[in-house]
Amino acid sequence: MNKKVIPVLLILAIAVGIIAYKPSLAWLDNSQFAKSQQVNIGQLKYSFDGEIDAAYIDESSTEYVLPGANLIYVNGVPGSLVAYNLSTITTNLRVRIDYTYYDTGTHTLIQAAYGDQTGDLSVAFAVPANWAYDSATKCWNYKPAGAPSGSPYEIPAYIEPVTASGETTIAPPAGDTIPLINSLGYSSALTAGNPYENQNIHITLTVEVKQADYVDWTTLISQVYP
Repeated sequence: MNKKVIPVLLILAIAVGIIAYKPSLAWLDNSQFAKSQQVNIGQLKYSFDGEIDAAYIDESSTEYVLPGANLIYVNGVPGSLVAYNLSTITTNLRVRIDYTYYDTGTHTLIQAAYGDQTGDLSVAFAVPANWAYDSATKCWNYKPAGAPSGSPYEIPAYIEPVTASGETTIAPPAGDTIPLINSLGYSSALTAGNPYENQNIHITLTVEVKQADYVDWTTLISQVYP
């Protein structure tokens, strides 16, 4: 029995490789100095492989999503979203996924955060145990292996490799590799006549990184979006 390919129209895809890092903040209350204080200044630096793209583009340049198809692409082919950490300070990383979801109660297509809803979207985190969903922010917080329970979860600073003679490596390092998401796409269980068929859908994948010390996510976002 031949499978029928069900096209689902995609009109918005956010490139993950072009990440808008939220500015990092650090401060001291200088109104009272009972004793000396020290601030370590470092660098927050990440790079990424992977972006959201359509599974199929027709002759009229219309972009389509195919049920079961991975929408994360690396260099034009399906792949995984990976982060490379070159930061010299401890950091926090989180991911938010928003997608078009069919609400069976209202029988309408709505925008939902993956985590509040998980129906019809398949997200394969590289290491599921390393992620914790926060329903208040609609974000998935990255929890490095071995980190204590609770939030925030700190990602250690990158330590540049050295040679046997104690010299740093000459070639530019890629940084500490952090696999994030192996695949993301609409469920392969969707069949002919599903509510997404030939409808406009939106998928947004956002990655945010900040310094771990001196500022929490709430304060940082309020500074960026007052």
